[in-house]
Amino acid sequence: MITWRIARYSLTCRAARYSRLAILLCFAGAAGTIGAKLPPPTPEQTAKAAAEAEKAKAQAAEEQAALTRVQDRVVSAYQADLKSRGITPPTPTPVAPTPQANLPMKAVEPPRSTGPHGGNTPSAESHSGNAK
Repeated sequence: MITWRIARYSLTCRAARYSRLAILLCFAGAAGTIGAKLPPPTPEQTAKAAAEAEKAKAQAAEEQAALTRVQDRVVSAYQADLKSRGITPPTPTPVAPTPQANLPMKAVEPPRSTGPHGGNTPSAESHSGNAK
């Protein structure tokens, strides 16, 4: 009985030592790969990336044109429906495209005045009376 306890204890200590060693080796290997740099791309890779970017740009332009066609078709169907019911369709307001200089850094980011704010000021829903 005593020998079994000693053998079990030595096995657990040995396993703990090996697991610590394995973790240490993993960290050492990761530290070596962190400082590594990739080689510069070859001219073929650069040309392939440029071709893929051009292809993606052309596909985006094609999708934009398809979207514009669909939107025009929906508007014409809406206006035809209004005319068939005897209602004069509203005239569209001409909108100039927004120059790139006037766009925010992140167009999806709302201005800072919107949304919840943290801080010390109480909300309008807070009550200043004593709780009973």
